[in-house]
Amino acid sequence: MSRSKLLFALNSLLAFFAVFFVLIGLPQSGAAQTPTASMVERHIEAIVAAYTAHDSEAIARLDPAAPGFGFRTLQARRSDRPYVDALNSFFANQDYYRIELNEITAQVDGNAAVAWGFWTEDFKEKNRSPEKVRVRFTFTLKYDGNRWRTLLYHRDAQKFDEKGVYLRSP
Repeated sequence: MSRSKLLFALNSLLAFFAVFFVLIGLPQSGAAQTPTASMVERHIEAIVAAYTAHDSEAIARLDPAAPGFGFRTLQARRSDRPYVDALNSFFANQDYYRIELNEITAQVDGNAAVAWGFWTEDFKEKNRSPEKVRVRFTFTLKYDGNRWRTLLYHRDAQKFDEKGVYLRSP
């Protein structure tokens, strides 16, 4: 084999291994990320932040309308309701509204997750007295490889003390 053919073969082999190792070292951005409990917790934190910022568009993106129970109505909420308009109307009726996330736990099984915990809603509806409500929440979520989707949620407000113990009526 001539020297030029040998150098060409060696250079080709080196180029092949260089490309191979570069490709191995690249992050797999096209591959779906495996969901974790911390991802679920960050997702709920983002929803809470969007509510506190009164950002209806962000809420609709992070937590699209889903069936579930909210503590302000007895009937279940349907997923086909006019969601952004309802959020804007809700915020327009508030002098202020913010949520503080008190406690969150999450578990993941494949691409499904459940998150539950407590948050405190601190708000004042126009022409009403300020309120602070401790809310117990549950989200059932599904991960599609890029984002979370709420399958079902439940929120209720009970009378709890600072330690989370139910306060009985006298």
